[in-house]
Amino acid sequence: MKALKRSAALLLALLLLTALTACAGRKTPTPEEFSEKAEAAGFPLRDLLADPLLETTLTIALIYQDAETGTEIDYTVAPDAAGVQSLYARLLSQFSGAGLEEKRIDSSEYSRFFAEGNETVTLLWRNGATLIFITGKDTEALRGFIDALGV
Repeated sequence: MKALKRSAALLLALLLLTALTACAGRKTPTPEEFSEKAEAAGFPLRDLLADPLLETTLTIALIYQDAETGTEIDYTVAPDAAGVQSLYARLLSQFSGAGLEEKRIDSSEYSRFFAEGNETVTLLWRNGATLIFITGKDTEALRGFIDALGV
């Protein structure tokens, strides 16, 4: 009986530890994972850093743009988290408070802003030195892509 109680207590402790650990960290999709899921959702990305005329401090810059649907998808990695925080703040000021239904999480290391309305969906997601920006009117496809990314 003692062994059963001890096993149950150990199992409970492991479950609690797993739950707490899962909440503490956020998984950032790799550029490869992001590109693969974007392609699968019908959003082929191009590498902005392949343009020799572009001057930037970014280490990774993948983008998809479609003027017809107003869709833009960006995956950006900066040399440090401060650069991404600044970019996140600038983008947030453009989309926050626009009368859309907003959901927001902000911390020093991680931020997520999701807004929808007026037939548009927008996601700003920051973790460390990585920023993901998704916006457009193709709401069904974009929501599917966001769900597939798990961000």
